[in-house]
Amino acid sequence: MPEKSLPVDKTESLVEHSQIKRFFTPPTYTIKEIHDAIPAHCFRRNTLLSLSYILRDLCFVCILSGLAAEIHLLPASSLRSLAWVLYTFAQGLVFTGLWEMAHECGHGALSPSKAFNNTAGLIIHSLLLVPFHSWRFTHSQHHKATNNIERDIAFVPDTKDVWAKAREARKPELLFSYYDLVEDMPIVNLVILVGHQLIAWPVYLMINNFVLPRMRAVVWWKRSHFYFGGDGPNFKLSNRNDIITSDRPC
Repeated sequence: MPEKSLPVDKTESLVEHSQIKRFFTPPTYTIKEIHDAIPAHCFRRNTLLSLSYILRDLCFVCILSGLAAEIHLLPASSLRSLAWVLYTFAQGLVFTGLWEMAHECGHGALSPSKAFNNTAGLIIHSLLLVPFHSWRFTHSQHHKATNNIERDIAFVPDTKDVWAKAREARKPELLFSYYDLVEDMPIVNLVILVGHQLIAWPVYLMINNFVLPRMRAVVWWKRSHFYFGGDGPNFKLSNRNDIITSDRPC
């Protein structure tokens, strides 16, 4: 069987490939059907078990902090540097676990008790310099309108017009952006991670998604996670006491 020769003009081949229609058929199952398929025990919340996980991770934090206090005793600077890197990585894992448990508190998932969820979430997030209640309110809005172009306040997809304009701005032979070629490189992910933690996260807390048109229409301090005036785009006046409570430790 003769081998199939490659097209001479690769540009034309890529353009033709980009014009192939791909259709997505939405699933027909409902949220209730998904819910019913999950074993019942997965929905049972255990306050004591959740508390044990929190205390366990807090113990890990104390142990790692105690070890870090002894790093200066290492004889060589290279060993001390390596020890700090290892400590930062290990403590970061523990802090991430604690952050996620506070996240679940915001969803009311750790305990049937609302008081337990709110108290535990407030304590843990305050230790991590996160305003728990204001984050809880905005995060709830995000889940109620995930990927909704007009109502989501966290992850908003591009509209068709925005996507089309970005695509038209590229050279005809490039059916991808240069970022598509490097986005999975470890060094790129490291830069994004550092930028997210040191810049994007504090900016998000302070001015809360200035990229959204409806957010840009509001003065920055009224869309902040720390604003409790009641006339901003994120919170109601009834949220005021909770927001003040979570603002104080931060």
